[in-house]
Amino acid sequence: MGTKIFALLALLALSVSTTTAVITPQCSVAASAATIPQYFSPIAAVGYENPIVQSNRLQHALAASVLQSQAIVLQQQSALLQQQSLAHLTVQSTMAQQQCVLSPFS
Repeated sequence: MGTKIFALLALLALSVSTTTAVITPQCSVAASAATIPQYFSPIAAVGYENPIVQSNRLQHALAASVLQSQAIVLQQQSALLQQQSLAHLTVQSTMAQQQCVLSPFS
């Protein structure tokens, strides 16, 4: 019975030590990222970036590209509306000119 209790306490101590070993504060990650030599390529340096910071940076880049594409779509829609209204005015002008030309003969 004593060996079972001893084994249980040893497992408990081992699990506590591994739990505290895995948790690292943000400042230590930033400090290790700051020690990356500058001669590494940017692609190699991305592997040393904090995953949360990397995911946040990628989300901002994605949001910026989505906003840019939405702005382009809005500009295209505005240009299409302007073309349609210009075409409508051209048709109205042409019809008015035809009525002016045809009205003396009526």
